[in-house]
Amino acid sequence: MIKNSPVTGIILAGGRNKRMGSNKALTLLNGKPLIEWVLNAMREVTDNVIISVGTEDFQYENLAKVQDEYPDKGPAGGIYSALKVSETDLNLVISCDMPFISVPVLELLIREARLNPSCVTFPVDENGYPQPLCAVYNKCILPVLHEAILQDRLMLRKIILECSSRQMKIGRDHTLYRTGIFMNINTKETLKRARNSTKNFN
Repeated sequence: MIKNSPVTGIILAGGRNKRMGSNKALTLLNGKPLIEWVLNAMREVTDNVIISVGTEDFQYENLAKVQDEYPDKGPAGGIYSALKVSETDLNLVISCDMPFISVPVLELLIREARLNPSCVTFPVDENGYPQPLCAVYNKCILPVLHEAILQDRLMLRKIILECSSRQMKIGRDHTLYRTGIFMNINTKETLKRARNSTKNFN
């Protein structure tokens, strides 16, 4: 447990949900909303959690929410707006559609962000892909994000490489690796696949 670490949890739940066809955050997986899976993991590492809701008037439980200052700018816009209202330098950002993320991985990211300060500390999956929607963002990235948003350069995987960053490779040989740990459930197809494979995450 590292709850004594000053970190704010930010759940991204402001997407347009075009591919899913309904609100991803409230989509059920084994009878539980996707956002609840993420929230349960996040609450193991911090008691301070806010939701980035985009332009929607979305509320979940009694969590604080923040709308996008710059609408329709994707996750970059959501992260930017949430970081602006956060009262901590370190911020654990997770997309609401990543239900299989594990607490040990979150603890590892936070611990690494504390020991080796960077604007972003993010995992790299077994295929070599950065996972910027499950990462620790320091508020020092705000100017970089702001400039990118104004220039309409919204690809997070490129933005995070424009500043100091720390990569954590979590491949198949890593002790914390699990199949599908960074799975994004943003289509009905991936939801079906997740429902068929939840036995791997019990």
